[in-house]
Amino acid sequence: ETLEFVNEFAQLGSYLAMPIRTYSSGMMARLAFAASLAVEFDCYLVDEVTASAPLRPHERDEMVSRAGGNPLFLEELLRLVQSGDTGALPESVESVAMRQIDALPATARHVLRMASVLGRTFSLELLTELLAAEQIEIDDDLLLKLGTHLIVEDRGDQLTFRHAVLREAAYASLPFRTRSDLHALTAD
Repeated sequence: ETLEFVNEFAQLGSYLAMPIRTYSSGMMARLAFAASLAVEFDCYLVDEVTASAPLRPHERDEMVSRAGGNPLFLEELLRLVQSGDTGALPESVESVAMRQIDALPATARHVLRMASVLGRTFSLELLTELLAAEQIEIDDDLLLKLGTHLIVEDRGDQLTFRHAVLREAAYASLPFRTRSDLHALTAD
């Protein structure tokens, strides 16, 4: 299949079976370009990111297949592999998000879930008020623990979930009654 694609794209005809040293520079360029297009871009990306500790081809192919063209999912799978988490790969990007949330210390996990009620981007002041009801104070240490999940905006008074999927996973992990109570609390 790959060879057919390369042959059709490069339009080398019978020259494809000949030694490369017989090719003109144009023929070599067309062959190189066709070969580069024949490999999925995600494979190149994974190879580049894991260059210092390359994955075996079948591991890379499984990761690319699992991501199914979703760049966020591929990024998160790569993050797991690079962190040394070589267990079974999660089935969905939501599973990755839940795994990351569950790995947080208890207080940081609780704060992240509560923050999910406020939306994707929210003010630090609003989060501080919401957490005051639970006697939780936001300090630099807590923000550091949440740093891979929440991004502090340039002005320093806004926080944004790194990705909507992360916020949705945190929100979905709250019991319905808790969500209702938190919404009522923030509405006041």
